[in-house]
Formats: sequence, C-alpha cells, structure tokens
Amino acid sequence: MKLGLETFDCDFRENVLKKGIKESSPAVIAENFDEANFLFGIKGQTAETMQKDIELGLKYFERICVNIMCDNTTEVEPDKAVIKEFMQKVYPVYKDNPRTDILINNTDFGVGD
Repeated sequence: MKLGLETFDCDFRENVLKKGIKESSPAVIAENFDEANFLFGIKGQTAETMQKDIELGLKYFERICVNIMCDNTTEVEPDKAVIKEFMQKVYPVYKDNPRTDILINNTDFGVGD
C-alpha cells in the first residue's frame, strides 16, 4: 500500500503541506505501508532535506516515488531554485536506483497525457 507522505519532516509536512500525519517516527509511519510518495521542489526544502527523505524512505519502505512540485490549485507553489538544486545534487545520486521512481513532470507515468 502506498502513502502520500511527502516528507519525513513533521513540521514541514503539517504546517506547510497540511497532511494530517502527526506521527514523527519513520518506523511507525511505515508500519502499514510498503511504498511512499515524496514531494520535492518547495520553498524551505534543501538538497540535504530532500536527500534525507530519500534515504529514510529507502530504509523504511520497499519503494519510493519522488514527485517534483508543479503548479496546481493548492496554495503551495513550486520553487524553481529548489527544483534546480534537486536536479543538480539529488537526482544524479538516485536516478538509477531500482527502488526509486522520480517523476520530474506529473505526466511521467502517462497520467494526464
């Protein structure tokens, strides 16, 4: 089962993304799920925080899916500088990891084409 976690950073997840997942322990969060989605490219994230999320995701889940933030109807907007940092520093490290799907565009799996 897949979880739309977005980040392990509880403060960011709850105060910026308003996910309603109050738990902060990665082990507890992962108990009932085998895959997690992460959302990157938002103001306040850094290469270090994104890499930490990926490493924790790979530790606690069988698979992870990284989505890069795109414009939508929510108040949260993509940050081009954060996306650039992800593409330069994080993407090259994980792009060939067989347990990691990275969707640069929200249509990368054919959804919305």
